[in-house]
Amino acid sequence: MRLETPQIVRSAQVWVCDACGCQDRKSCGCDSSAHAEEMAVKREQARQRKIKQRERENANEINNRVTRDADVENSEETDDDQTVWRRGLAYRAKEAIGHAAFEDWSGFTVDSELIVAAELVAEAWNRTAAYLKRLQAKQRHDDGLDIPDHLRRTA
Repeated sequence: MRLETPQIVRSAQVWVCDACGCQDRKSCGCDSSAHAEEMAVKREQARQRKIKQRERENANEINNRVTRDADVENSEETDDDQTVWRRGLAYRAKEAIGHAAFEDWSGFTVDSELIVAAELVAEAWNRTAAYLKRLQAKQRHDDGLDIPDHLRRTA
């Protein structure tokens, strides 16, 4: 008795245009609605991928600008006030960036309270950045500090 030699059979799905019967998407030029819809879906998917990639790159760029740790030789020793303050502000800034990163929130209801909250946070960080810039400019000239009320600690 003789056994048959096993054969490998490949099965492939072939795209066929509804209108003209062409089997190659790239060379089909009939502009059928099925072809146009498929291409529109692919373009939208590519656009969404690019948007997400840009958002990730922007978040990474911002995160790379903020360092979490101050330059300290030996962290086991007690840190001075400057090091603690710098590390704390950098940590809060990096956390704020992380909390502000977003994905697709289109499935949720957005009301004016959420918008106002986001605007208030952005405004507070903008005021803080402006204050730090003023401090940096003043520290080059004199040591007199002019701390605005919204940044003063209360006892």
